[in-house]
Amino acid sequence: MLIVALLAIITMGGVLLTFEGDVLFRLQELNLFLPTKTFLRELMIYPGGVLSWMGCYFTQHLYHPTLGVSIMLMMWMGITLLTMRLARLRGPWILLGLMAPIALLGCLTQLGYWIYYMKLPGHVFVPTLATLTSLIAACIYDRLPQRWGMKYLWMGLIGIAGYPVMGAWVFMSLLLMVAAELHAEGRNWKRMAIPAVLAVALIGVVPQVMCRQWFEQTMPAQMYWAGLPSFQFGKGNYTHYHLPYYTLLVGLFLPHMLAVLPRKVGESTKPLAYALTLLAIVATAGVTWKVWYRDNNFHKEVSMIRCVEDNDWQGVLNISATLTEADTIPPTRVMTMMKNLALFRLHRAGEEMYRYPEGATPPNAPWEVRMTQVGGKHLYYHYGKRNFCYRWCMEDGVEYGWNIDQLRLMAKCAILSKDWEVARKYLGLLKQTRYYSEWAEKYEPYIKNEKLIKEDAEMEFITHLDVPGDRLDGDNTLIELYLLRTFANGQGADALYEEQTLLAALQMKDIDLFWPRFARYASRHGQEKNFHMPTHFQEAALLFSILEPQRESAMWPGMTNQEAMQRIPFDQSVKDTYQNFMEWNSRYNAGIQQRVAQQYQNRIASASSDEERKKLQEQQDSTFTAEMAKVFRQPFGHTYYYAYYLVRNQKTN
Repeated sequence: MLIVALLAIITMGGVLLTFEGDVLFRLQELNLFLPTKTFLRELMIYPGGVLSWMGCYFTQHLYHPTLGVSIMLMMWMGITLLTMRLARLRGPWILLGLMAPIALLGCLTQLGYWIYYMKLPGHVFVPTLATLTSLIAACIYDRLPQRWGMKYLWMGLIGIAGYPVMGAWVFMSLLLMVAAELHAEGRNWKRMAIPAVLAVALIGVVPQVMCRQWFEQTMPAQMYWAGLPSFQFGKGNYTHYHLPYYTLLVGLFLPHMLAVLPRKVGESTKPLAYALTLLAIVATAGVTWKVWYRDNNFHKEVSMIRCVEDNDWQGVLNISATLTEADTIPPTRVMTMMKNLALFRLHRAGEEMYRYPEGATPPNAPWEVRMTQVGGKHLYYHYGKRNFCYRWCMEDGVEYGWNIDQLRLMAKCAILSKDWEVARKYLGLLKQTRYYSEWAEKYEPYIKNEKLIKEDAEMEFITHLDVPGDRLDGDNTLIELYLLRTFANGQGADALYEEQTLLAALQMKDIDLFWPRFARYASRHGQEKNFHMPTHFQEAALLFSILEPQRESAMWPGMTNQEAMQRIPFDQSVKDTYQNFMEWNSRYNAGIQQRVAQQYQNRIASASSDEERKKLQEQQDSTFTAEMAKVFRQPFGHTYYYAYYLVRNQKTN
């Protein structure tokens, strides 16, 4: 049975690495461990600080996911063995020791977007460490002799000294000590009453005294939850995330409850023992399977962010290309924005921007997830908005705690801003970490050495977008809209900056902003040898010329757009695609419009107010556009014509 338990835990680790590898790496980026007394003291001002300190220490090893998971598996195996020892498990009952590790797997894999919002430092390892520590304390209690009240002295010591170390997790340790009495020789209820009463007294009194004397920052409502993961965001308290923790408690205490059954059931009726054990394991695994966060977009977002950090722009596009029309859920907006950034960095945006799946699916979470917490900081940084990147790193650091991801971005922003002392401060912190000291040493010579900045491919590119006068105004967390408006209305002589202003005007569908930027782009690059005007720029120019034929041409003053069209060397494929698009529109528009109108006509006619009627008409227009988009996506989804007419309301936060 021990071999079966070991193989089960190894299998859990393999599944975790296979499906959550990039998420595990991201978790250590959102963590920080510094081997300093100051870091420990900052955590110790709250109950459970030592446990969080240990959690932060072990989480950093997820830099190598295999190493971090191996450490966790050893802890899980220790939990299994200690559960077997404490509950005196024999025969098929041994496998009940797997219930707690399976539940702990669920505690980790259910997080999803909580990885950006969890305020408990070291939360990845905290439940595992707390369970392991509680079992060790309970096993020591179980081994102590009854004479001289040694068991009760040990329980009192753990209850008092354990609260600052473990926080509310110490309650689990005390209850496991009470459960251990179920296996004592000559067990009787009177003997069990003493540790039970003592445990209840410690749980009731110790937090009250500790929080009034030493942990004044802990509010009375939190003292019995201190050190536990909190799934509260804003005014919402998402209690369903507690399910694997409840399962963990069942997994720890169920084996002890079985001790009250007659020994004959466990020893001689093996079929019943196997059936009960299998049922318990399957039920625990079922809970873990149910809570496991299996959102395709979330995992691809995390993988894209890792590629962006590594400047692996083709990797971003490869991930984006795996999204197909067969996917029932379109990508999130941050995925689309990272795809556009990658194309811009590879100088392929004007040719391929609409050849990859686009979408604006909200993140799959029960609260409103902001792009600023997910990938927005990286987008701001790579688009040259260092002040906004720094600002959001600072705000999130104060609100959710400091991490590696923030410190690296803040250090690079400080270097680009030539705030040398600020850069030195953040690099100094990173040099104290185990896995990012080399990274910090790489950038340390950049301080007061602008030549290295120009020789750095990543930073040199960003300097083209970081125009003089970059300021910190208001983005209202609407990152895409802010970037598009800033660039579309921006003025700059740099070639890359001009290209980005043209792309922004194109995405905003702003004809007035498009033409002067298109004219400058054509003027700058038109004389280059073997220059080919990117397809999407041609499509936009053709479309806008047709929409406003009598408008004066921005490229040839004195001519109308209709006349200028004769001088622009449009690709024949661009003109043919537009012609086909219009033919499809003539073929399907009226029929789809009539069908949608029939769906809404009775509801609009019976509307009780003008406001309700207006809302229904807006819904009708939205439904019509969505139906048209379905029909046109396959043949024309890769064109600007499709984006201009059939893609609406995509700019999100």
